[in-house]
Amino acid sequence: MTLNFDYHDIKWINNEVYALFSGRSREFPLFITLIYYRNSVIMKIRLLSVILCIVTIFSCQDNKGNALIKKTLILSGNNKGNLEKVLSNSEWNNLQSEAAKFLIVNMESSFSFDTTNLCKYRPLLYELDSLRQTIGNQRALNIINQKWNKANFDPSFSEIYSTKTPDIQTITSDYLINDIKQAFESWENSIFKDSINYDSFQQYILPYRIKKRLYY
Repeated sequence: MTLNFDYHDIKWINNEVYALFSGRSREFPLFITLIYYRNSVIMKIRLLSVILCIVTIFSCQDNKGNALIKKTLILSGNNKGNLEKVLSNSEWNNLQSEAAKFLIVNMESSFSFDTTNLCKYRPLLYELDSLRQTIGNQRALNIINQKWNKANFDPSFSEIYSTKTPDIQTITSDYLINDIKQAFESWENSIFKDSINYDSFQQYILPYRIKKRLYY
């Protein structure tokens, strides 16, 4: 560590050295002066160490976040462009940009079911609902059960829930961007905004799903 003394410091030390050896010291003895500079250097070293620790911690967090984003983009396959469009949206402020990263990083475990096969069941379900209102529930069920068995439909509906579609591979940029904007509008315009910090907003208002398979 190099000590940086300006002209006035050096002149004062020289005067003190001369005064000490001549027996005419007018201010602090030289050893007190040296102790002062030693302690000053130690404090600077400690302060620098604290700053370096803080910078290192935030740097590690940023690196971890970037790694998770890269992993999600890889898993998104052909839908990578949609997620990149959300991340690079020029309209985001700092908080909105962080919110977009938060959703995308935590999107890996979210999915829905491909309900294409529900189309073949839907007519009978609509008919069941209509019959219940006219002839009662039990008679309606008896009629629909006969038609159901005749059509050889799967009684467990397992076909409906046979194929999972991950959000990272299907969600569109328009949907996610609009949802983030609406979440921030709801938060900022709420009469309870002052009592809802960003962490609470991120956990309970920002998410675009209620559950794994349900969108808001």
